[in-house]
Amino acid sequence: MKIGTMEADLSSGNLDFLKAIGVNNIVATDHRLFGFDRLGYWDAGQVEDARKHCEAHGIKLDMLALPMQSKSVEVEELPNIVMGTPERDAEIERVNKCIRAAAK
Repeated sequence: MKIGTMEADLSSGNLDFLKAIGVNNIVATDHRLFGFDRLGYWDAGQVEDARKHCEAHGIKLDMLALPMQSKSVEVEELPNIVMGTPERDAEIERVNKCIRAAAK
């Protein structure tokens, strides 16, 4: 069994706290990290940097939450996927880019 948590804050102080209370594995929940807020998808280098940063604090970054939340469509990052509009395919490609970045 693994002790883990879902976490948006990957700061050194927070990771040290999580490690101190026995957390060894995390899910990064803030999809805006890793360049999403700048690029519209994750940058593989920033994902790798985050993985190394977590490991430097003794925590394994096991999973990243995709930029698809269960919020109201009015505040959704990628609303066209949910609404099925013509822009849907472009947003699906952005999600695909996030998955490719995580795979690297």
